[in-house]
Amino acid sequence: MERDRDELMCFTIMPSGLHGEYKGGIDESDYVYEHMIKVGLARASEKIKRNISSVREVDRAMPGSITNAIIKSLCHSDFVIADLTGRNPNVFLELGIRYSLCQIGTVLLRQEGEQLPFDIASFKVITYNKFRPSEAEHSIAEFIINVYASAHAEHSAVLSNDSPVYEAIDKLQIYVNGINKFETMESTAAVTMSWDEIMERIGRLRFYEEPYKGGTFKPNALIGITNGGLIMAELISRKYFHGVPLISLWADRWSPDALKNADAHYFTNKYARAAIEPLKELKRELKKGEQLTLLVIDDNVASGTTCQYVVRFLRDELGADIRVLFHPIVCKAPQYLSAVKGMLPPEFENNLFALDREKFIEQLKTSKSMFPYDKDIRGT
Repeated sequence: MERDRDELMCFTIMPSGLHGEYKGGIDESDYVYEHMIKVGLARASEKIKRNISSVREVDRAMPGSITNAIIKSLCHSDFVIADLTGRNPNVFLELGIRYSLCQIGTVLLRQEGEQLPFDIASFKVITYNKFRPSEAEHSIAEFIINVYASAHAEHSAVLSNDSPVYEAIDKLQIYVNGINKFETMESTAAVTMSWDEIMERIGRLRFYEEPYKGGTFKPNALIGITNGGLIMAELISRKYFHGVPLISLWADRWSPDALKNADAHYFTNKYARAAIEPLKELKRELKKGEQLTLLVIDDNVASGTTCQYVVRFLRDELGADIRVLFHPIVCKAPQYLSAVKGMLPPEFENNLFALDREKFIEQLKTSKSMFPYDKDIRGT
């Protein structure tokens, strides 16, 4: 069955209980999975507003029996939860494989009183009591939310780390099917987009000229998402939209509310609200039949989270009747553009700009990994 690209995957490795790892045997193994792990994932899913598919691999085979399917799941899952209770050898082997393949997204569980055979003091371990499942649920949900925020932060230059392998070898490169899974973080000419390439990309946007001059698309403001989006908005403004106000919206990706409160997001901060106050006044002054029109610009779409939040923020604050055109400069994973469906230039108002959608999407792609202002382009 093909995986939904908009769906996150959590792979759980744990003992089945057949070999005495849990005092309650198979029933206890099932209880831990169903009433702690899956409930914690459901809580996290609700908070981050992304579906999380849960798959469980229990040890029902002889020690050392690791299938190709298990290895693929360890490699490709967004999250792996490993219950080390009972020191099951297959679980430890699978954990080692995961650590070698993935820098982030692995969390360890153990029951109270369980002694582990190696030093993991510097890594995240959730110690749980089987009689207090709500505590484990909360800890698992919190871990997933924080890892998701780190891995999908579109303006983050450095990935977080929960693998001892990547902790020790920070330039490690892993190749999966011939593709570099985690490219080196070194910002060299080979991986950094040049300013010349950025200006060449800006130069492709001549399709804005005629609609702007002719009045069919005359935005009331350009909005740049900090920080890279603001840079791109300034360049686009200078070239195509002389005299149009340029507003910056600060995306607060570090606030606890932005990470853990389902009703909050990156733009529910006083600075972003202050920035759009003039737009509220302008909207009140519009004549009957006129619509407030905004061109929102960001340098990169890596996960779709920021573009979803900014559109939601603008419509919550300014009304659902505003016209919003969203223009990214780079996108390595076009599936995430579904977050702004109907708002991209080739989709906007029955293709007002007469663009070929496939060509437009193709031109957003890049082989580069860094912007010249020391920002990571790569998504997960």
